[in-house]
Amino acid sequence: MSATESPSSSSSLDPLETIAQNLQMSRAQVRLFDRDVDAREAVLVAFGLSENAALLKRAQNIGFCCHSPQVLLQTDGKPCLSLQACRDRMCPRCQRARGGHLKTKVAALVAKFNAPRLLTLTLRNHPEGELSTMLDRLSRNFRCLRASPFWKEHVIRGCYTIEVTFNKASRTWHAHLHAITDGGFMRQAALSDLWKSLTGDSSIVDIRAINDRDKSARYISSYVAKPIDGELWEAAQVVEFALATRGRRMVHTFGKAHGKAIDPPETEDLPKLSSPLCSLRDLVHSAGRGVPQSMEAVSLIPRMGKRWCHAAGLAFQESDVGQTPVTDPELFAFVEACQAVVVALAFVDSGSMPPPLPQLQREPKSVRDDPLIDVAPRFCN
Repeated sequence: MSATESPSSSSSLDPLETIAQNLQMSRAQVRLFDRDVDAREAVLVAFGLSENAALLKRAQNIGFCCHSPQVLLQTDGKPCLSLQACRDRMCPRCQRARGGHLKTKVAALVAKFNAPRLLTLTLRNHPEGELSTMLDRLSRNFRCLRASPFWKEHVIRGCYTIEVTFNKASRTWHAHLHAITDGGFMRQAALSDLWKSLTGDSSIVDIRAINDRDKSARYISSYVAKPIDGELWEAAQVVEFALATRGRRMVHTFGKAHGKAIDPPETEDLPKLSSPLCSLRDLVHSAGRGVPQSMEAVSLIPRMGKRWCHAAGLAFQESDVGQTPVTDPELFAFVEACQAVVVALAFVDSGSMPPPLPQLQREPKSVRDDPLIDVAPRFCN
């Protein structure tokens, strides 16, 4: 099965059956999605119930995100890791990764600003079912604001992100635009009056000087990284948000910063000169069957870092931090073990299954660390 294929993509499957399969997590996913199980489940269930063909396809991609991380071989003979991430905006883990990327980019951009200020613009709440219209209004009004003489007089450049929340009590959407601007002092009252004249019904704005640029970069990126609240959002809101934001820029630059790349890449950032070697799952399974070369390779994984550990479906202990770094000869031996796994698999009948792994070591205080966790029964029942 290739990295782009989902466990099952048959269009003949009932959407509920398909989504239940996606909820059955691999060992790697259990580790990598530890913080985001509820948000992931909320998205997959909502997409499955929608019966929307495009959303069902996205559910397949999200369901297979990080399912089987791959070891790649670099031209220097050393291994690197590909998580096989889906990069979908609705995937909670990928959104956290986007937030980390954005924080770095925004911090580098804002470091060059002379007088950075944090600006927040809001719109009057819109009823459920009107999120797309609301986001269109917000983008259009912000373009008009940037075209105004007042703005051009006071703002040189900047970047922005859009945050969306849902008020369950009033059944309304609320959208904010958070921007970091560079330029001169703006009177908040004057900005409020101008924003009201553009929107027709919204005057709430906030602008303040930035003292801690790195903190402001984290503030902006947190809105991108924050996944949906699986406990507060119902399936209808998840679907509406997914459809309304699909293909829409939620992060961008303007003014003299326009064209500066701050958007996270659409594909995984991997070395260009690398080639697939084997899946970590196959390597760990080989070690579980008692193959000495594979067992030696898997024993190196804790020293390769938390990301490698979780991608292999293994627990990462704090005692692993600070261990002796893996040496080049050990990395080359790791690659040879992966190559041996590929050769061995070539002689295995495609219909046969390897024996199950021994019970993985558990981390305390988290039921999600059970490597055989399966959240599908909560949905199917």
